[in-house]
Amino acid sequence: MVRLCTVVVLVGGYTGLAMGEVTNGGGLYEELVIDVSGLGFTGELGDPLNTVIESTDFPVAEYMRVAAVRWDVNISTMPFSWLSEASLWFSVESGNGFSLSPGAGDDFFGSNSYSSGWVELSDFGVSMWVGSDSMIRMELYEAFDDVAGIDAFFGTGSTVTLGLQIPSPGGVGVLMLGGLVGVRRRR
Repeated sequence: MVRLCTVVVLVGGYTGLAMGEVTNGGGLYEELVIDVSGLGFTGELGDPLNTVIESTDFPVAEYMRVAAVRWDVNISTMPFSWLSEASLWFSVESGNGFSLSPGAGDDFFGSNSYSSGWVELSDFGVSMWVGSDSMIRMELYEAFDDVAGIDAFFGTGSTVTLGLQIPSPGGVGVLMLGGLVGVRRRR
């Protein structure tokens, strides 16, 4: 099943839209596919001119676990800005997050393509659970801001995919039953 979603993009005070979709990839995860084509990398993490994508309209529910990430991207940089500097920061309401640099190790400017299989976040000690705001935030930033304006950008057809796990109804039911037993014992 495919569910289309809209993602709000904030760039230097201007709002635009990026498209994404959530699919059941037939595997362990619900897949949140975000088309990042044409989006740019401007300043260091937290710079008000950075591109920020916040999930506002797609079916991300509270208490989903962001379990994995994969990417299939084309990155181009301006002269003097390295491919290794183009980075993405993903975070949730609790502040937990992780950074992704698809061009890590490519300490030169130019264009290159990068892709990966699933990267399990728990392998790196990252635990990300979507909070009550049902929000996942992604910020595009430069690890070193060496060019005024846009340092790098994603080419056509670039996607980043988050692997989401939804707690099973059975597991939630067991937790609720345990709570009822605990309440009953207190009486």
